[in-house]
Amino acid sequence: MAFKLKTKGEIFGYNEELSEWGRPVFEKNLKGDIMAEANNDGTTFIDKSLSPAQKKEAVEHENVHHCQMKQGRLHYDDNMVTWKKILSRLLECIREIKVI
Repeated sequence: MAFKLKTKGEIFGYNEELSEWGRPVFEKNLKGDIMAEANNDGTTFIDKSLSPAQKKEAVEHENVHHCQMKQGRLHYDDNMVTWKKILSRLLECIREIKVI
């Protein structure tokens, strides 16, 4: 009796064509107008409803954000998105000085 082995993408649920080593791409139903999300753990979520060309473009765009996170220029958590932490601290100091 013959059988076909499943691919890694089929087993783990990621898009093999758009994924790179260390950056798996998962297709999900994202809320609202969100096309894709770059996550802190290196994964990318893309909306299932996008065309193949839009999916590719969205993954390329999110890879830029992954690079920014790796460099420490971009960070986010459940409450806040931080861009260039040093600059944002400097702006906070300037705001405090103006208030006083």
